[in-house]
Amino acid sequence: MRHCAAHREAATVAATVDAAYVLLPATGAAAARRFADAALAVVRPAVGDGVRAAVTRPCTALQLAALRREADDVLRATAGDGPGRPAATAEDVRHRILLDRLGDELDRAPWLRLPGVAALLAHDHEHGTAYAATLTAWLDEVGDVASAAARLTVHPNTLRHRLRRIRELFPLDLDDPDVRLAVWLDLRREVPGRDAGLSCRSRPSGCPRPGRSGR
Repeated sequence: MRHCAAHREAATVAATVDAAYVLLPATGAAAARRFADAALAVVRPAVGDGVRAAVTRPCTALQLAALRREADDVLRATAGDGPGRPAATAEDVRHRILLDRLGDELDRAPWLRLPGVAALLAHDHEHGTAYAATLTAWLDEVGDVASAAARLTVHPNTLRHRLRRIRELFPLDLDDPDVRLAVWLDLRREVPGRDAGLSCRSRPSGCPRPGRSGR
């Protein structure tokens, strides 16, 4: 807050438990981003490199609530980025915000989730298989078996076998692009650590139990 006062006399600051919102007088987008990056340079040495900043579009007083939501969306979308990330705008991470919003809708209306995905996750939990991680990697890699297998550190034939078993066991028409998209949206809520291969939000969602190998 002292940084705000020193750099922008007309800045208005409001703080919550885990965020500070700064309202600047009319200025260009580049100047606002420079201000945010300068604030990060001041705050991070004291608080930690995980601190992030979001820069929204200009707004009127009547648009403040919507712009706060935009800032919160940007901060959530960048939560998984590494330390030292510069200030971000909605334009920088619009694709992530879109996916987060779609995920929110699935959380609000769980009946929209695909029964086949629920069955797949339950099978992983009960049998120690890794079908959720396998299917997620395959979808992430746009059907590239070699790349998906490399991410999971398994042989491509192992991945092909798993995909064949997924088609046999669960009512998921993976030849339908709409179904593939719906499956991917559903699974990405359950397997957020996709780059780690078999990592997952909670072990019942798609990882082998300790001492069991993913089939």
